[in-house]
Amino acid sequence: YDLRAYKELAIYKKENTYASINSIAFSRSGRLLFAGCDDRKIKVWDVLKEGDPILEIDAHTNVIKSVGISSDGYVLASGAHDNEVKLWF
Repeated sequence: YDLRAYKELAIYKKENTYASINSIAFSRSGRLLFAGCDDRKIKVWDVLKEGDPILEIDAHTNVIKSVGISSDGYVLASGAHDNEVKLWF
């Protein structure tokens, strides 16, 4: 959404899926968008390319509830109902 122009810029979604997105985080550069989902995957979109994710990570054995990026931008963390926190370098 462009706050200055009051309009939607893009929609990022995975076609033909019913998994809810529970948490999102942007890369430090703002180019990548990470989403932790009910289907136990982390989905990654390039924000300059609308459409399906560029990467899907089979991350956990249960629903992902949180994703976050370290302040230096080098580590993605995910937490899920499988009682695990994982770090992705």
